[in-house]
Amino acid sequence: MHDHHHSHHDHGHDEHVHLKNIGYAVALNFIFTIIEIFGALWTNSMAIFSDAIHDLGDTIILSFSYYSEKFANKTTDDENYTYGLSRLPLLSAFISSFVLLGGSVFILFTAIPRLFHPNDINVEGMMLLAILGVIINAGAILRLKNNEGLNSRVLALHLLEDVLGWVAVLIVSIVMHFYYLPILDPILSIGITLYILYRVLGNLKKSLLLFIQKAPLNINVHEIKKDILNMDEVYEICDFHIWSLDSIRHIFTIHIRIKQKLPEKKVSSIKDNIRKILKTHGSFHSTIEIEYFFEKCGDTC
Repeated sequence: MHDHHHSHHDHGHDEHVHLKNIGYAVALNFIFTIIEIFGALWTNSMAIFSDAIHDLGDTIILSFSYYSEKFANKTTDDENYTYGLSRLPLLSAFISSFVLLGGSVFILFTAIPRLFHPNDINVEGMMLLAILGVIINAGAILRLKNNEGLNSRVLALHLLEDVLGWVAVLIVSIVMHFYYLPILDPILSIGITLYILYRVLGNLKKSLLLFIQKAPLNINVHEIKKDILNMDEVYEICDFHIWSLDSIRHIFTIHIRIKQKLPEKKVSSIKDNIRKILKTHGSFHSTIEIEYFFEKCGDTC
């Protein structure tokens, strides 16, 4: 006796908005990257040129993320992909974290020498580009703020790095408008990069744990088991698995023994109660198998 059930919300409209938000962020990032390249030539700012290179990398990452999300929601003709391509966003988050890690290291290696050899720049042009950078990247973050999933969180982190970077550039340009202190630019750049490195390492750890199929951090496995075992009819749990497709949609499988032979309606009620327990923890694709106390408890691994 077993049952397969999808316990989830209607994602149709939400997925369309989710994808549209990422597409909007891709377009904004690409347009501003072009502006930055010309702005770097105009202001003679190595910091802005470095940021342009970083944003070009972000555009590639955002594009990859957009298409991974797009194809993740499509079915595939290959029946061997029994879960479709739902894990593509998680793969994108993993790769994006590594790219952001590499970008941050590159920025550190670029900024540290500038502590000793600061450059003269067009301060007014730097200020104008900084204001534009804050507005454009903040707009992209606002579009992503309601998106769920690790992939979108990593993308928002890319954009947050850009916003913080441009805030630093704006502060430096304002100070340098009144005082000649070019060393402030690399100091702030290094501080922001270290903060972003701290954040990205956390996301990298989360995506790695999901890849090796550890239960998501927001799922209390002990509490779910306890609630199921507290049901009057349940004798024991003999097989139990929770893992996540993409940090939003989770997979749940369980084999339980019941204490006595029960009518079909009662067995169905047990399954419904288990789903109600799951619903309080998130969105699950559940497989529930029930055996009587005298039966062997299925296949385990």
